[in-house]
Amino acid sequence: MADLRVERQERLLSVPDPIHLSAVLAEETLRRAVGGTEVMVEQLDHLHKVAQLRHVRLQILPFAAGAAPRGWPFLDSVVR
Repeated sequence: MADLRVERQERLLSVPDPIHLSAVLAEETLRRAVGGTEVMVEQLDHLHKVAQLRHVRLQILPFAAGAAPRGWPFLDSVVR
């Protein structure tokens, strides 16, 4: 599993032909503390940087939206 994440990161950041990523994250995913404050700061910083890339579309599903669609979180992203 870690190998797939590393490969996806390399392809996402590769130049000149990166993959295109469109993802929806539930707000609670951003608020759930995992690994302590330092890890969370690094994770959120990384998400912010990646979200600035032209070939990345990152959206947040707010708490106020109510229950997530059926299949969530497994059907929440598309990589092309």
